[in-house]
Formats: sequence, C-alpha cells, structure tokens
Amino acid sequence: MKTIFVIIAFLTLSVGFCQNGELNGRVIENGGIGFPGLAIELIKEGKSLYQTQTDFDGNYKFKNIPFGTYSIKISYTGIREETFENIIIDTEKKISDLTYPKACVSDKKVCPKGHRNNIIPIAYGLPNKKTIKKAENKKVKLGGCTPYCEKWHCTEHDLDF
Repeated sequence: MKTIFVIIAFLTLSVGFCQNGELNGRVIENGGIGFPGLAIELIKEGKSLYQTQTDFDGNYKFKNIPFGTYSIKISYTGIREETFENIIIDTEKKISDLTYPKACVSDKKVCPKGHRNNIIPIAYGLPNKKTIKKAENKKVKLGGCTPYCEKWHCTEHDLDF
C-alpha cells in the first residue's frame, strides 16, 4: 500500500513540474494590418525549437511549449529579420502581438570604424537620372530594393551600415 502511495505521489509531482503552454498572437505591419506569410521561429538558448508561419490575417500559434523564456525571430524575404526577446511562457495561454518590421532608428552617420567623414547615403529602389549621376560622382551608392531603413556607406572602408 505504501509503495502505491509513493508511486501516485511521484507521478502527481512530476506532472506538476512538466507544465506546457500555448503562445499565439498577431504580427502587424506598422500600419496596423496583419502581415501574412512571415516565417516565425521560437528560440530558446540560441536554438530554434519551433517554426510556423503567419496566416492570411497575420496570426501565428505555437502549442505544447514547456514553460520558460523564449525569443521570437521573424523573417520575410527582402526584409531584415528581427528578434523579440524575453517572451515568457508561464501560463496555459500567452498572447504576444508584435509589430514587424520595427521602425528604423539608424540616423547615425558614423562608420563602424568610428569616423564621420567619407560617408554617403545608399539609395534604394529604381534610380532616376539625378540619382544615377550622383552615383557616378560617388556621392551616393545604389543599393537595390530595401525600402524600410535608411542606410549608409563608408567609402574609406567600403562598408555598408
């Protein structure tokens, strides 16, 4: 009888320590519209554990996640990936709505090597004649199609930042 009691107590305690939750939410663009088709990864201690994709309305869901602290990495072709830190799963259902991509704050025109001279802007999109002329005179660098952030180029070290 005592052995059965010990087994039941052990099973009850072990179930209490193995709690899992559900994480769901919505990813919206800066304008407040749901962002469909994003790749979403749930990361713990640098390792990708779960992956999903947002639906047509920008919703995502992860089920049966052990309680703990995670990061969410969002990526989409042609847009920079972003990581949201310290997502804590400590209840049965956790809702985490996110805005992607985050607003840009890179207005610093300082080369990663520490100087401010020989810095030119990078122009994105289809250039007009004026922009092409500036590029020929090395007053601007042509950069393709990434409309979300202003970026700069150091001509001295040939670095984009």
